[in-house]
Amino acid sequence: MARYDDDSNGGSGLPWFLFGLGLGATLGLLFAPQSGEDTRRSLARKAKKLKHLAEDQLEGVMDKAGKKARTLRDNLSEVADHFDDEEDEDEFEPRPSRAREELERRLAAARARRRGVTAPTGAEDEEQGA
Repeated sequence: MARYDDDSNGGSGLPWFLFGLGLGATLGLLFAPQSGEDTRRSLARKAKKLKHLAEDQLEGVMDKAGKKARTLRDNLSEVADHFDDEEDEDEFEPRPSRAREELERRLAAARARRRGVTAPTGAEDEEQGA
């Protein structure tokens, strides 16, 4: 069974597309209703407009990025200041999760049953001995 493979000729169609695009543009300029000099002037004007438009867009993007960077820097400095406060250290102490506490309680109960002792009822009770 033959499998259809787009890349069977060793590459993609992008070079052929670009070749066709260039050929079409060239033929369009050759058969344009304007003279060559008028066409060149028109293309130069459009290129300048496009350049100015791209510069304006880039400037706007850079302004937005600068504002976002300043906001991010301010937020990060506030967070860093919060972590530098020594009064808040207790707030971020790691605490065992409820699932872990439940697991430890069940494990202690199972060990106690195996020894023939009644199981501790609270999660605060720790296993004694081992």
